[in-house]
Amino acid sequence: MSTNMDVSTSRGDARVQTLKSEYIWTIENYSLRTQNRHESLESEKFKIEGTERYYSLMFFPTGISGDDDFAKLYLVQCKYDEVEVSFTVTFLVDDKPVKTEKSISRKFNQRVKELGIQKVYRVQNVNELLSAEDVMTIRCELTVRVSEVKETVPIEPIEGSASFLPWHLDFSNLFLSEHLSDVELVAQSGPSVPGHMILLAANSPVLCRMIESAEKRENGRNVVYVNDIRREVLVDMMCFIYKRKVAWSGVDFIGDLLSAAHNYQVEELKQLCETMLSNHLTVKNAMEVYVKAKACNAEHLKAEALRFLQKDSGSSSNSSKAYTRVNKLSSDFTWTISNYSLLKKQPGESLKSPGFKVDDGRIEYYLKLYPAGFPDHSEFAGVALSQATEVEHVCQFTISVMIDRRPVVIIRAGSCDFARSSNSYRLRELFKLKNSREVLSEDTLTLRCDLTIVADSESLLIEQPIADAAVTRPKWKFNELFLSEHLSDVRLRTACGKTIPAHKALLAAASPIFNKMFSNDMLESRVNFVCINDIGYEALVQMLRYVYATGIRDRIETSVMCELLEAADKYDIEGLRLECERILCANLTVENAIDLLSTALKHNADSLKSRVRKFIEFHRKEIIESDKFPQKLDRLTIIDVMEALSFTKCND
Repeated sequence: MSTNMDVSTSRGDARVQTLKSEYIWTIENYSLRTQNRHESLESEKFKIEGTERYYSLMFFPTGISGDDDFAKLYLVQCKYDEVEVSFTVTFLVDDKPVKTEKSISRKFNQRVKELGIQKVYRVQNVNELLSAEDVMTIRCELTVRVSEVKETVPIEPIEGSASFLPWHLDFSNLFLSEHLSDVELVAQSGPSVPGHMILLAANSPVLCRMIESAEKRENGRNVVYVNDIRREVLVDMMCFIYKRKVAWSGVDFIGDLLSAAHNYQVEELKQLCETMLSNHLTVKNAMEVYVKAKACNAEHLKAEALRFLQKDSGSSSNSSKAYTRVNKLSSDFTWTISNYSLLKKQPGESLKSPGFKVDDGRIEYYLKLYPAGFPDHSEFAGVALSQATEVEHVCQFTISVMIDRRPVVIIRAGSCDFARSSNSYRLRELFKLKNSREVLSEDTLTLRCDLTIVADSESLLIEQPIADAAVTRPKWKFNELFLSEHLSDVRLRTACGKTIPAHKALLAAASPIFNKMFSNDMLESRVNFVCINDIGYEALVQMLRYVYATGIRDRIETSVMCELLEAADKYDIEGLRLECERILCANLTVENAIDLLSTALKHNADSLKSRVRKFIEFHRKEIIESDKFPQKLDRLTIIDVMEALSFTKCND
């Protein structure tokens, strides 16, 4: 819940707008939510009404590592905005305030986006802030002061720019691509999957450790074995890493993807799978989803599944409902028999397939094909499923005859109780012998066996309401690899002789020029060394900071910022170019206007050019009298300046 108000005052030539908002955060079942030390809870986003200013609260109920005597609370700015912020938190018990703490006043900018109260309360005194129902209620009163400087030049925002950085690296072209690939991932079956170490390591701490200890093949690539994932699940996990997309493929498949994300600590993918499964809960799958969530420590999904089951059980406080879920293991096996017409068998004679196992590897099976049928049933070809081991279990199976990957015959068996009554189950009528040509493709018979084993069961009794679960933030960032030797596969050398470690995949995703450099027929792809003699060391570092950390420092000398704009233009990094223009426009002065106009003209910075021209129009007298006019100017800049001054004179 939030309320808002707007108060305006004036300071000199600026108008200060004061915005106030109130937000109430209720945390139910508090004691259950804070059992893990140093973990955080995050509120929903809230905004100041009538604006696009979004904030959230991040709460550390048991402190942080190294300082666990006091709980800590932070106000987090969700969208970059240069404002002055302060807030007050009040703990309410039965709607009555019991404790109040105030923050200092602080200015938010590109580097400062959080404001905290370091000692909200002593952890040992938390019970004083809880209601009898174990509920904590926090009221946040937010004050935001916005300075609206009185402009001397009417200007419009730079097209394509924003108060936050709008761009992101696009790795979609590298998905399943051999280009710049330096690692191969080998799954349970099927061909290996090409990957890029820096992307996998940045998304998954587990894959990062596996890459560091991986063996290297003759082609120079590292090989990582991920034997606990099916290839199609691995491909979808990598699709998320490269494209940030996952298509809905059913509860079972997304459940497997959730397990992979959990095991390899791909936190964003895990959260996405939880959301997708939560949105597809039904009476039939809720118990299955709950078991999967429990196995993967997916607290948010587990809570949603339990809430769904509880809702389905009715609202009576004196009733309860039990759920039992039978677990299953599934597998499929494809058997291809070439030159089928050459098989000359008598009724009762069989051809045996290679053995195959289900997912847990405990039970092994094989198929027997009877091309001439059974002795007492010789009009049809027959097939039998047998187990090579002697394990008591119940299964169901389906045999399909495939042509061009499509079934033309499907025969389903009922429940088969192996070892207790038999070790083999027969299907006597696979297809009529006289119609055998209809099931062959180029004289090849393809059989597919889909097998499901009943494993065990799990029961659950729903008795009490379940609280919401907190969703943690993603933990991986490319900025940890900024200027790092870790996994570096290329070095950039400037004219001063200094070298900087970098990563080809990130540079290629950020810049089409770098992408071409690292193609197979370019020298840079072979020597892993790039000479950049036309950009200074500081400007190059700032360009890499933008690529790795999606940001640059505002307080950079104008000459370096102009050099950075030149680099953005040369390497076609559109987001960086817009950011440089934005910062240069914000730092326009009479002294540097002519130089910035010259820079804008050289590097096709149209927004900067337009802004500078308007600035010159409004400061015509100061510009003409300055030392920069007209000495040491190139002809193109002089013409543009004169046009701006002539336009102003005509309007005068």
